[in-house]
Amino acid sequence: MVVRWPVVMSSAMALCLAAGLHAQSPQVQGGPKLRDPFEAATEFSAIMNGSLSGPASQWKVYRAGSQMRADLPKGYMVTDLNERSHFTFYPEGGYCYQGPIPAAQAFPFFLLKDAKVDVTALGTETLDGHPCDVEDVTITPPGRPELKLKVWSARDLKGFPIKMQRDVAGKTLTESFKDIHLGPQDPALFKKPEGCVSRPAPGMQGTQTIGSQPREPAPKSTEKPQPH
Repeated sequence: MVVRWPVVMSSAMALCLAAGLHAQSPQVQGGPKLRDPFEAATEFSAIMNGSLSGPASQWKVYRAGSQMRADLPKGYMVTDLNERSHFTFYPEGGYCYQGPIPAAQAFPFFLLKDAKVDVTALGTETLDGHPCDVEDVTITPPGRPELKLKVWSARDLKGFPIKMQRDVAGKTLTESFKDIHLGPQDPALFKKPEGCVSRPAPGMQGTQTIGSQPREPAPKSTEKPQPH
């Protein structure tokens, strides 16, 4: 019997190729694992417009790991995203207080610690010049209700969520970001002044200051806790 090696080799190569394609087919059919859009939003600064948890406004925000800052007209607020607490500081009057709730400007970032994040692709869209993946994102924090968002993740910004939408009580709330700068932030932006005190009870604001500054009435706080 004469064995025709070229035929045998061709058959073997075909079998190997078929086996390789078969091994890859689950990944092709199921598609690649979608990236959590918040993975690109741990070190950045940006202008934030709108709100997912209250009245729409505009803020300059910064994030460095577990700390997130929002600038105020004459001060700033810093939220500890892990502890879900914050402090507010007005340097001109030396007024500083801290509270056991996160600032609304840090929503939904303070829900992400140990949370399960599920992503479903909806398509693609160009937004403000950024090619984006449009996705349904469900955030499920430990022991808390899930949060459903529609997210535009900018491909040219490592998947940064430049726009988010949330449906609440028949309304669609929107939050978007511009002037985004990814990368490490100055630690001084998040520094808590020494002597920052617990937030005074209602009607008692302005009775605490830090350092040797004189007491002044406290400017009205603009932060709003996320309703549960």
